[in-house]
Amino acid sequence: MEKKGFWDRLQTIDHRVLYAAVIVVIIVPLLRPLGLPITVTDATLKAYRAVDEYTKPGSVVVIAFEFIAGNWPEMGPIAVAMTQHVFNKPDVKVIILAMGRDEGPILAERTLRYVDKKGKEYGKDYVNLGFFAGGEAAMAAFARDIMGLVKRDYYGTPIENLPVMSGLKSLSDIDLFICLWSGTPGWVEYLRQWQTPYGIACVGGTLGVVGPGAQPYVAAGQLKGLVVGLRGGGEYEKLINKPGEATAGLDAISTTHILIFACVILGNIGYLATKGVKRRRG
Repeated sequence: MEKKGFWDRLQTIDHRVLYAAVIVVIIVPLLRPLGLPITVTDATLKAYRAVDEYTKPGSVVVIAFEFIAGNWPEMGPIAVAMTQHVFNKPDVKVIILAMGRDEGPILAERTLRYVDKKGKEYGKDYVNLGFFAGGEAAMAAFARDIMGLVKRDYYGTPIENLPVMSGLKSLSDIDLFICLWSGTPGWVEYLRQWQTPYGIACVGGTLGVVGPGAQPYVAAGQLKGLVVGLRGGGEYEKLINKPGEATAGLDAISTTHILIFACVILGNIGYLATKGVKRRRG
């Protein structure tokens, strides 16, 4: 029986070995992110710089959580990274709410579990106002008269007992709006009720599939910046120097691609090598 060479054995490798290799190169980066190099896109950098610009001491930031639980793998890292960036800023009040997705406040609570509060206290420095039904009507009411719409926070605490809400009368008292959305209702409704009438500075974070359709708002200046998909989340994690789920996910994707490319290259080399040997023998 003729002994098989290296390239011959490579051509007949058990497919289960390849599956096992793929599993390994996916799991390892997820457990221990490698921090592979990543280039920050212009839209993400604009969002980061806008947050920096509009979060001076004494500023008030509203973050709207307008995505559903099923979007967490892609939206979660964006939400954590952008919220962390805001919490890194000293003497900045943070108002969390949702007016399009009733799951928003729950996902906000999940986000806050991953955020280093930097000494900020609930009720004094940040608050979760919960979900407001009514869609655009609620958005318009909030913009006109915050205290007229908001009576209690997510936990049922009366607003007058929350120092973070002191002095907030209308949207004119808000310095920056961050919209984290995954579809409709989402950014477009806030654009109509908040950004266009009041000119409030806005940045956003959204799904990869939604991002291209939102780019015109960035070009028009209605969005100061936009963080898109898992890639955008990884870029933002890099900018705030806090690797997280997005960085791990991108590492897993990159290592898997490297393995696949290596297999394709070796497979082609092996095919050509064994083909040449067979011709010489023939």
